[in-house]
Amino acid sequence: MSEIIEPLVSAVFLFFATLGTGLIPVLYMTKLEEKGGDGMKYLKYLSDFGIGILLGTSCLLVIPEGVEKFGEKGGRGFGISLLLGIVILYGLDRFLLALQHGDILSGWWDSSVAPEPLERKIDLFNPRKTFPYVVTNNIVFALVIHAFADGLALGIAESYDSLKFVMLIAIIIHKIPATLSLVGVMISKQKLPKLEVVSNLIAFSISTPYGLLFVVLMRFVSKDLIEKMSDGLLVLSGSSLLYASLLALIAPSKNHQDHQQQTQNGGEPVPLQNSEFELDPGEPDLLQKLAEEPLPDFRLLLLGITIPLFISFFTLE
Repeated sequence: MSEIIEPLVSAVFLFFATLGTGLIPVLYMTKLEEKGGDGMKYLKYLSDFGIGILLGTSCLLVIPEGVEKFGEKGGRGFGISLLLGIVILYGLDRFLLALQHGDILSGWWDSSVAPEPLERKIDLFNPRKTFPYVVTNNIVFALVIHAFADGLALGIAESYDSLKFVMLIAIIIHKIPATLSLVGVMISKQKLPKLEVVSNLIAFSISTPYGLLFVVLMRFVSKDLIEKMSDGLLVLSGSSLLYASLLALIAPSKNHQDHQQQTQNGGEPVPLQNSEFELDPGEPDLLQKLAEEPLPDFRLLLLGITIPLFISFFTLE
């Protein structure tokens, strides 16, 4: 019975914690619009700290646990699992870009048609109205995809007593700056209507619980298969978390022009993750582009890494 209750409680807690965190700036939307970037100036510090925790969790807790498990089997399949996590998330990012550019069209949603406006609160519960807003917003959809991957990683970690609590804490701390950053960008930078902000926030909040419950459901459908694949899935989830943290560490903001505009305006918060990073022929080279982008604070990054490092000494058997 605990196999159902614990993940369900975690999923419900994650949803309401994320939604509640994001609703705080929404309630003060007018004041944040007046303050602009200054109203979210401490958000980057929290984001840098969250990146450090995510990076440390993947490298110091999740992947080493997978190394230990695969070591008992002679190490076969470890490299494939490690590579798959990176390739799958990269593929999702490329799919996102193709969808945004209109290369992939769905019969359910036509990218050439403007989304129906959200006029009433009841529209927030209409997927046909809310889904196009999520898909047509690069920042929102990228974060929803990565949040779903976080849920998958958390669901896989449920099979490991030494990891599930640490993973839950790491993802919660990781989602706080991501949530505030996302809402801050939608309010102060994208100037979205309040109902659209809440709609995108709900999609982001529910994506991680969906990923968690999906793994739990698959475990009940084929428990033997999940148990056989659990070690590989653990390493896969670790490498996907590593990919997400490295992407957040080095990826520039929405584009080069936005960064120049932000610099002129006194700076605005950068979302924790963004899959929109690609170089066009007319843009500066990679090194120049990265050099001009404000990188995470090294001290906060190290502080975030020390937390999973400290925890790792207590999870050793």
